[in-house]
Amino acid sequence: MRARVLITNGARTIDVFWLEHKGSDVYWGTPGFADKRSYHSSGQIHTKRRGRAEDLTHHTPLASLRGQFNLTSMNLGNAGRFVQAAARRFEYSRRRSDVVLTVDTRTVPAAAQTCIMVGLLEPRNSRALMSPLSLTMPLPNEQLLPQQLIVSTAVEPWVYASVYWWMRGAS
Repeated sequence: MRARVLITNGARTIDVFWLEHKGSDVYWGTPGFADKRSYHSSGQIHTKRRGRAEDLTHHTPLASLRGQFNLTSMNLGNAGRFVQAAARRFEYSRRRSDVVLTVDTRTVPAAAQTCIMVGLLEPRNSRALMSPLSLTMPLPNEQLLPQQLIVSTAVEPWVYASVYWWMRGAS
């Protein structure tokens, strides 16, 4: 299963993130960069840079994953400016994807920053998503408001991606 996160302004679409879940191992990264992260069936997680495994750690083997596991979170800031400023090499490649999460900048409130979270989910345990969907901000007058959620059930553990608006000055 292949997943992508895209961001568009209606005229231009930028490839922000990719994930490939091969049933046993999960790989993810940013298009246009050779570096990638891996979560192997054994529970080993690492970054591959210039062909070398770095940042090696161990977690639960994939088949034993309980609840949810956040693979990455990213703050794109002002989504409209992000699309405008992205280099041409980040244009949507139209590579094969089974699941696509698309953020349309025309729907993002002007005062919001766009945040994306991608992770793994224990099959048939949607309650485990309640924690990441109800994140609270530590500072007063800030909110993290969930906007979109997709879940791919084609592989185990399942893959989820969510989009949030981070609003400052909100009550």
